[in-house]
Amino acid sequence: MLYEFEYTVGDSDIFEFNKYHFLNEGGVKQVRATYEGTVPIMALIIIIFVVISNDTDNLISGLIRLGVFYVTISALWIIGVRLYFKFLFRPDSHVKKQLESSKRNNSNPDLYDFDRTVKLQFDEEYMYISSQTGETKSKYSIIKKVGDGSNGIYLYQNATQANNLPNSIFESEEQRNGFLSFIREKSRCTN
Repeated sequence: MLYEFEYTVGDSDIFEFNKYHFLNEGGVKQVRATYEGTVPIMALIIIIFVVISNDTDNLISGLIRLGVFYVTISALWIIGVRLYFKFLFRPDSHVKKQLESSKRNNSNPDLYDFDRTVKLQFDEEYMYISSQTGETKSKYSIIKKVGDGSNGIYLYQNATQANNLPNSIFESEEQRNGFLSFIREKSRCTN
């Protein structure tokens, strides 16, 4: 085996994966882009309306004032949205509520018992996954995306499910980076 890891996946690991997924794969990026684009587009529409309805005597000075207005409003809005998402938006509470709701509303409580021992093995052709729920042998083509988060590496098999490899299982940053390069090469995922 080229790489072999045996570790326990706990609630905190699942929480970190869900937070990573929420911020990087979920709707947060789309919402932020929408918010950043809304006011500048509305301001541009207002400027066009004012220019069309304005008299032509002071057109140049009016356009300069409107241009300054547009740039100022757009810049302040974009800065405000970015500050909100950086300092005020709290994904931790959102993710925690989602996980608690999933645990409460699921008819199979064992599905959300996250304290499981997992053994992952990687050779030249296959990855092997063993846990209390069973064993699988898969080609690397099953990996659709490799997520590189600040708390771990996530091997996505589909849009919402991934194998979670927390940073604590790696002996060093070099081993982590070597594994990341290996898995990206084998899975042909460049992200």
